[in-house]
Amino acid sequence: GIAALCFLSAVMNKRSQHNLSNLDHGGKSETRCDLSTYPLWKVSELKELNLSECGNDHLNLPDEPSLWASFSSLKKLDLNNNQLHTLPQSIEHLPSLEILFLSENEFEVIPKVIKQLKKLRVLSLRGNLITNLSTLNLPTATLEWLILTSNRIQSIDADIKDLKLLKKLMLSHNNISEIPAELPHDLELVRLADNNIRSIPTSVLTLSKLAWISLSGNPFSSLQSTSTQEAKVITESELEINESDVLGSGASGKVYKGTYRG
Repeated sequence: GIAALCFLSAVMNKRSQHNLSNLDHGGKSETRCDLSTYPLWKVSELKELNLSECGNDHLNLPDEPSLWASFSSLKKLDLNNNQLHTLPQSIEHLPSLEILFLSENEFEVIPKVIKQLKKLRVLSLRGNLITNLSTLNLPTATLEWLILTSNRIQSIDADIKDLKLLKKLMLSHNNISEIPAELPHDLELVRLADNNIRSIPTSVLTLSKLAWISLSGNPFSSLQSTSTQEAKVITESELEINESDVLGSGASGKVYKGTYRG
């Protein structure tokens, strides 16, 4: 049916707003899911590329450096829901890539090539088979959002603190039992709901920029004794909430912008 058809989603820069939903080269129209059929001279200004949910069209990602280097302006690549368990090494030749979606695939580890994406800011591996979180294969100097919800993560390595620019860390719906004593200092949002966590280090609750942490669905036996002493308790009367300014929403409800009056 129409809903199952694959399509190419492309966003051009302001100087060249062409519709590339049906690229044509030499009388042959390529399928969205076979990258080998793309006319290289037409893709250099693509900003976004949607290769998600290829299904029976079978995603083809050739390991050819010259092909990937042709996508010189590509900032966002969506490879969600394709039964992937590896990535071609040649993806490292995407010089401008900032956002990479790899959700709902079959990765058991974070692919090594991701570390070579020197401008990557946002990485989503939601709904895969990953069992351990380490920064070994991550671009530690640039990553700001890391989404690993609904994997099989049991452990988080201490090197997670090396993600110096990380602002958002999503780890809900895993099997994590212990949180490292030191997390990235710039974290603003942490999601740890529905894990196997029994205690939270004081250092996590007192991160200076932390504005949101979700911990529901964990078998807390106790917080460390100093946690509630050092983490400031803010009463509702000290907050001015603007319900017309919604910052986001999730399973637990909506998040509104507010001003602290304390």
